[in-house]
Amino acid sequence: MDGFFKQWLYQTAHPVLKLEVNRKRNDMTLDVRQTQEDATFDFPLHLRFEDNKGNVMDREVRVTDREQTFRLDVPKSYKRMTIDPEVRLLGEWELE
Repeated sequence: MDGFFKQWLYQTAHPVLKLEVNRKRNDMTLDVRQTQEDATFDFPLHLRFEDNKGNVMDREVRVTDREQTFRLDVPKSYKRMTIDPEVRLLGEWELE
């Protein structure tokens, strides 16, 4: 718990993310860059995928470094991705 309090309560900064998505069929990569000036944050990033029929698939990746690439196996039928759908992340992000 010490890391949690140090990261979220005792720092003045918050995560600022630049995200880039690349998709080829079922293979998707998500590039995450933390661009805030202060310390690197460690947190789960929730992703929600939805198809045209309203079917939903949730995934979670663990962001631990300033730059990371995640490979996700996402069915081709999923057309929409929502980042942090339940607004759990105390930060900001931009999709490039």
